Amino acid sequence: MNLLRTAIGAPGVKALTGLLKEDKIIRSVHLGENYITDVGAIDVADILKENTSITFINLQHNHIGVEGAISLAAGLRINKNLAIIELQRNSIGDEGAIALAEVLRANKVITSINLQDNNIGDRGAIALAEALIENRVLTSINLGNNRIGNTGTMAFAELMKSNDTITTINLSNNIIGKKGAVAFAGAIKQNNTIISLHLEWNTLEDEGARALASGLIENKRITLVNLRRTRIGLESVKELTKVFKKNQTITTINLGENGLGERGIKLLAEGLIVNKTITFIGLEKNSKVKQ
Repeated sequence: MNLLRTAIGAPGVKALTGLLKEDKIIRSVHLGENYITDVGAIDVADILKENTSITFINLQHNHIGVEGAISLAAGLRINKNLAIIELQRNSIGDEGAIALAEVLRANKVITSINLQDNNIGDRGAIALAEALIENRVLTSINLGNNRIGNTGTMAFAELMKSNDTITTINLSNNIIGKKGAVAFAGAIKQNNTIISLHLEWNTLEDEGARALASGLIENKRITLVNLRRTRIGLESVKELTKVFKKNQTITTINLGENGLGERGIKLLAEGLIVNKTITFIGLEKNSKVKQ
């Protein structure tokens, strides 16, 4: 059922409630960009409590806040079939993230959750990370474009040391600095399941990027690394060149918008000459060396 951008609003969701509670056929429901607000989210939660067929739901950009997130969490606590939930571009904040974290702690069916652009900070991130230590089902979590800093990132680093199910983690465009990057670097040395790592648009700087490079040399699983616009410089490039020479799993890496300049690109090229796995490297907008 695709009702994306159909302006149904909360009244439209209310009208669908009876149908979707009883339906046994529909597997996918797209309700994104309909301004359903918390009122509509409460009705969606009621649907999830009784529906036994929906495995995918998209609620993106619907002005859902804390109240709606808490209601959805209550519905998910009962639901036994929803595997993928898209909640990006709402405003659930830390309190909403904490409510969803408690659900994920014991949930045995959700494999992917998208919470991008939801005004989630360190408190929400810590709650999610701690809950996922006990979760053995989720494989993908997107927390990009929030306000997660080093403290929240370090909580996810601790999670990665023990979690053996998450394969994709997106922390792009947050407020992660070098301390968070260093913690992540230590975690990827131990983690054997993450294959996609998104840290783009954070301020990792040379210290953080050098630490990550050290972790990537030892990691035997990650295939995609995005470090676009992370304020890395030539010192980081020297370490990344070592990654290119030694790592045998990375196939895609994005280093765009880092001001690496001609010298940085030449250093990377030295590593790429001997690399046998990288099939794509993003280097756009690197004309000026970072000072």
